[in-house]
Amino acid sequence: MGIFKTKGKRNLRKICKVAFRPTIVLKKQTAIIIIKGNHMRHVFRATLIGWDKEQDFVWFDSNQYTKEEAEAQFKPYQGITQKGYPYTGYEFDGQKYHDFYYLGEYEDDDMPKSNLDYVDRLINKMKSSK
Repeated sequence: MGIFKTKGKRNLRKICKVAFRPTIVLKKQTAIIIIKGNHMRHVFRATLIGWDKEQDFVWFDSNQYTKEEAEAQFKPYQGITQKGYPYTGYEFDGQKYHDFYYLGEYEDDDMPKSNLDYVDRLINKMKSSK
């Protein structure tokens, strides 16, 4: 699993929580680590709690999680706003979110890098299907 943090639409920093699960090959008593091809990821966009509307792009390795198992990692919780209104939020890895949205399954080197990138992909997909 991993998280791409975005602040606004332009600032992007990547925080990897878990690295690839490499294959280790022993050759002449030397360990060689081989990362096999591209891995597929379930990608979610989640809006952080707060007024800034900051978003994280959270991904889960498709080899380890089904879409449903990945969605279940966002645990619902009940909260109260500053003005006393109840709300349901979601928590993942200690971070609280207003909401989360499944963007799809992507190869690790082809994941959307921002909201703008994701929207551009949707527009291009719609244009090419006409």
